[in-house]
Amino acid sequence: MTKNELLKELSATLFKAKVQKLADLAQSDDLSVAHLMELSFYPRKEIAFRASWVLEHLELNAVNKFLTHLENFIERYPEQNNKSCQRHFTKIMMRITDKKAPDLYKLELKDYDFDTVVNTTFEWLINPKTPIAVRVNCMEILYNLHQKFDWIREELEQQIVFSLRDGGPAVQSRGKKLLCLMVNGISR
Repeated sequence: MTKNELLKELSATLFKAKVQKLADLAQSDDLSVAHLMELSFYPRKEIAFRASWVLEHLELNAVNKFLTHLENFIERYPEQNNKSCQRHFTKIMMRITDKKAPDLYKLELKDYDFDTVVNTTFEWLINPKTPIAVRVNCMEILYNLHQKFDWIREELEQQIVFSLRDGGPAVQSRGKKLLCLMVNGISR
């Protein structure tokens, strides 16, 4: 599928089945992961959102295919200013940084410097205009990286406690869970 054909597909309203179909096409080399990445930054927000949604499904179901674009994704992560796309980008980043991440990711990123990811993720977490779903994903990403960067733990704990004061159910649930894990020294 060419970039223009993909753009046409993403211009129409997508449902989960269509998103999965496009992700399957990307797995079979009929759709370029690079095109999806590029369109995740498209000026029309709804197209960027749909491209990010397909990209998330692709990453979840085709680690080998996404692997060749892993470093590019991480490098472009801080550039994502579309709040709707940030939700999908943070979900991908949660899986990339998770202790249970695919071994291929761990091997590829064992010496990767996540400084820019950490800084961007903290910025998104503390920004009151960041959607709640993105903020709780940010908490998780930072938790995943807290053993790699000693200073994250204290700062993250403070941010979670602050968020718990007036946070809704999602913030309460994820925040309390992560605080409990950090206080008890448990890594998932």
